Amino acid sequence: MDLYIEKEFLDNFYLDFNGNQIQERLKVLFTKYGSKRVFIDFKADDFLEIEENNMIFAEITSNDISPIPVESIKQHLFDNSDFTQTLVFTNEVNKWFYEAERKGAWCFSFENYQDKIKSLIDKIHFKVDLSNEFNNWSVIDISQIPFNHIQITDGYILKDEKNIKENLIPLIASFVNTKKEKITIDLLIKEVGSKTVTEEKKKDFAAKQHQKLNSKFSKSINLNIYLSNLISNIDLHDRTVITNFSILDSGVGFSLVGRKVSNSQMVSESIFEKYTYDRLRGLKAAQQKYIDKLNGDSFDSVKFYKYP
Repeated sequence: MDLYIEKEFLDNFYLDFNGNQIQERLKVLFTKYGSKRVFIDFKADDFLEIEENNMIFAEITSNDISPIPVESIKQHLFDNSDFTQTLVFTNEVNKWFYEAERKGAWCFSFENYQDKIKSLIDKIHFKVDLSNEFNNWSVIDISQIPFNHIQITDGYILKDEKNIKENLIPLIASFVNTKKEKITIDLLIKEVGSKTVTEEKKKDFAAKQHQKLNSKFSKSINLNIYLSNLISNIDLHDRTVITNFSILDSGVGFSLVGRKVSNSQMVSESIFEKYTYDRLRGLKAAQQKYIDKLNGDSFDSVKFYKYP
């Protein structure tokens, strides 16, 4: 994760800190989260003075994370970030926030960060009780949340036309319908069609669905389908939708419309929970290792197909 924090924001955050729930969440994110880079607009010569006068800055550095000094938050962000998991905090709202969020970053000002984080949590943190009948995917709408990448892991969601129409298409739509930039989607599956279908017919079916989905969402997504029942470093049993900043879990999968009720649930959470952030990092790393292995030149199997 990349954090871009304007020094003026950090100073005001420290002076204003009273330990309310949103402030505490953000403080933990700044100071306790691992595997992140922190960019702050300060001069390296002022490091010790800032550390002495701002305890939040001091806590960031005490966790073996050395803030990286930059001259301009905006310039460094747009020149260097790939926006895969990027949070921006400045003292004032900036006109360039719109472009940064189009690319996938989350941008906050000192004036709005508490309301904005609360609003985002209210949208992203939810549970759906699947002991009640599930009729449509309108229950999920986080399309307003900035992100540029999705990994959908569900071994069986591409099994037949009916399931694709009633579940996969509405699921994708609930994430991307209002996006102005294309979203990359990696779809990790294990089966298509029935178990009696030949490998060649499975391959043809998957290729056909890739073409149809890319055509339907042509302005919204770049879709990659990874089809393999050869599990290496990770068991793709539980079903997840992972964005840059959130995880949606369903133990019984995302083929929910038309399915009888179950004792399971869908749970959605964001990286504003440290547990979720740590879990998201672990899952993405394991799944990327899986994708890299399938993409490797040495991997050769008639039971693995990738589209395109």
